[in-house]
Amino acid sequence: MSQAKQISGEEQFAAALGGAQPCVVDFWMAGCPACARLAPVFGELAEELGDRADLVGIEARENMAIAQKYGIRGVPTVIVFKAGEEVQRSVGAKDKDELRAWLEPTLV
Repeated sequence: MSQAKQISGEEQFAAALGGAQPCVVDFWMAGCPACARLAPVFGELAEELGDRADLVGIEARENMAIAQKYGIRGVPTVIVFKAGEEVQRSVGAKDKDELRAWLEPTLV
């Protein structure tokens, strides 16, 4: 099983959003049961969809300024960015099929 790339800090976050592909960011927190359920699903999709999007994770508590900038109030929160702009958001854990179905329309 693959894992999504974990990033930290403003520089890595900006670099992730600045790529040519859409960037899917999983805001998570250590000790969060829903985040723990989503992590392997997100990792599998990172491997499967890696040619169409960059899937990255960022620990919200350790990157509070970024989490506040994007209004993260609950975790896990998954945000899809295109050209650095948010295009869609989901809060809460999803299973693999639900997450893939939610992501597919934005990766076209």
